[in-house]
Amino acid sequence: MQINYIEGFAGIGGFRLGFEQACTELNIKSKCIFAFEKDKYAKQTYLANFGEEPAGDITKIPSKDIPGRKHKNDIVFFFAGFPCQPWSKAGKQKGVNDKRDMIPQVIRIIDDKQPDVFILENVKGLKSKKFKDVYDRLMWDLEVVCGYTVYERIYNANAVVPQKRERIFIVGFKNQTDFEFPELPHIYPVLKNFLEFENVPEKYFLGNKTFEALKKQKENKNNGFGFNICDFEGTSHTISAHYGNDGSECLVPKTSKWTPYHHIADLDGQANTITAQYGSNGGVATLIPELKKIGFVDYDKQGQKIWDINGIAQTQTALSGNFGGKTGLYAVPKIEIINGIKYIVDYSRVRKLMPRECARVMGFDDDFKITVSDSQAYRQFGNAVVPGVVKEICKAVIKKIIFKDLKNI
Repeated sequence: MQINYIEGFAGIGGFRLGFEQACTELNIKSKCIFAFEKDKYAKQTYLANFGEEPAGDITKIPSKDIPGRKHKNDIVFFFAGFPCQPWSKAGKQKGVNDKRDMIPQVIRIIDDKQPDVFILENVKGLKSKKFKDVYDRLMWDLEVVCGYTVYERIYNANAVVPQKRERIFIVGFKNQTDFEFPELPHIYPVLKNFLEFENVPEKYFLGNKTFEALKKQKENKNNGFGFNICDFEGTSHTISAHYGNDGSECLVPKTSKWTPYHHIADLDGQANTITAQYGSNGGVATLIPELKKIGFVDYDKQGQKIWDINGIAQTQTALSGNFGGKTGLYAVPKIEIINGIKYIVDYSRVRKLMPRECARVMGFDDDFKITVSDSQAYRQFGNAVVPGVVKEICKAVIKKIIFKDLKNI
């Protein structure tokens, strides 16, 4: 049994990675029969990692040149993380007036190639009140024009990666199918377990006066910000509903003496689920890490906010905007090894994430090759889909259409 698939608007291959991981876990063969991507730098990264270069601008590729089903029993999937800029709050939200609106191309491919299954991904803003007519038309075209049974759900990827990333997934089946979206594994990793603490190049740090600006927020609460000090290895203070503006936040401690640091060994792995004892019966509840703002530089705008690494990362974006606009700024402690023991020696540095850290925050393993400049790497990971979310959805889809008659799979 083999599933052939088309990866549309491929970017750096997030859909491909997630789908192939799902197939591997279910012992199903898979083959990418066609991929397309317009950006030359994304194509370069895709080629470096998969040994294949995607085709170019889909608006210039007729449907007859897109491979599809060759035999009656072939199974074909179509994936498309189509451009989000027309609908994203990070952009100008021009909607259908944006030349990057690729919904017509998505409909064209699905209608012409008639895959067994399609999975689409985009920002949740596509389903907002502002674009209700666009979304309703999209669903109408998928269901009535193309002839599919369609399901949709918004996922927050913070269950599997240390980042708040809410995206809508739309799944369509050519044959009538009763489908339920799966729940994501409740991992809820925290950012600090994905960071490098030693030998970080200076270019990723802000100037030495940054932390002084951060500390001034304690002295001037008229700006709507107050902070609390907490233990680096302990729990955070209660996060208010307005934590992004005026909540009392969790700040990493200011240290004046050596502080032992014991939980830094497995930086490349995922954090274990964080639990806490609660209630009279001693039950265990999962604590979901929050995005915790601890200050800002000069003014409180995107790219100037400083976040605590004991929470999750700012949503990774492809757009620019100040020094930390694409990754966020983080108060990351400096680590030194003294007599074989790792110590926190300095909390006074603030930096953005490195491209490799962005890859980890998006769910790409360390063996994923980064062959482009930092600027292009930030853009590529900011535009990517999270493979871990794709994997879980694809596993559920594969079980539904291939193992539908089997039990206990």
